Amino acid sequence: MKKTEFLQMSQLVDMNNLHAVIEEVKNNFIRFYRIESFQAVRSLFKSINRLCETPRSSSGNLDFSQTAGIILAFSRMVDGYNLENKDDILDEDTVILGLMASLLCRHCLYSYLEDQNNGSDDNIFQEEIHEAVRKIIEKYEFTEEEFEVIKNMVCCADINHNFNNTSFKDSTQKKISMMVAAADILGRMSCRNYLEKLLKFYDTAREDMDEYARLKLLKKNIQHYRSVIMNRLEKDLEGFFKLCEVHFSQRYGIGYNMYVEAIDRQIEFLEDIIQQEPECYRNRLKRKA
Repeated sequence: MKKTEFLQMSQLVDMNNLHAVIEEVKNNFIRFYRIESFQAVRSLFKSINRLCETPRSSSGNLDFSQTAGIILAFSRMVDGYNLENKDDILDEDTVILGLMASLLCRHCLYSYLEDQNNGSDDNIFQEEIHEAVRKIIEKYEFTEEEFEVIKNMVCCADINHNFNNTSFKDSTQKKISMMVAAADILGRMSCRNYLEKLLKFYDTAREDMDEYARLKLLKKNIQHYRSVIMNRLEKDLEGFFKLCEVHFSQRYGIGYNMYVEAIDRQIEFLEDIIQQEPECYRNRLKRKA
């Protein structure tokens, strides 16, 4: 397919319509599993979205779009795996735990980062999410062991997590954990406003930086993607991200991985801005919806 015929992710699912997103996740799930098993995931999705819509004193409403992108990417990987392994599909219960974990990655919940003090709003939000998760766990009668699996899967999404130092109950748990980690990368970086979010993050986290230093940091982001992120996807996460291509091919007749294409275009766009218009990079990073 020619570059001029490139499809945007939003042409498959409107990422601004969260009902459409969770319906697509559900549709990917019920092709191989029971619909009644999906209720816990839907409940957690709604709970987190509701909390994100609550105004915060310092940051306004918290963004839920990347979380929605992560769970959708995970569901597509699972679908791709099952399409390739119809006689040995992934265990339903473990997939459910993976779906729930993918909803928690965006906010670093239950991860190595959760003890960091990022301000009162963030701490309050995390406590609210913890409470929402506990209610879902109790309502749908998840065991303590399953709860621990969810937390471990979220930990695996940490960019510095070393899978060689992690023990899993079985190979399915390891596969699902790697898919959650891969989905965390794909869901974030393929988001249309990823670059604008990245700049806002730098503005908040590095207030001491001048414009030149921020621009230099953006350049490092390009190098980081090419030298670290792709290496992690290919090697550390054993190439599970490629299962999305199976999903796109067999479900939509699209012969390439839309996530990789979208991320490559993000990086190319950033590179062009830095090289050609460094003095006005901030305005150019404000992508149209």
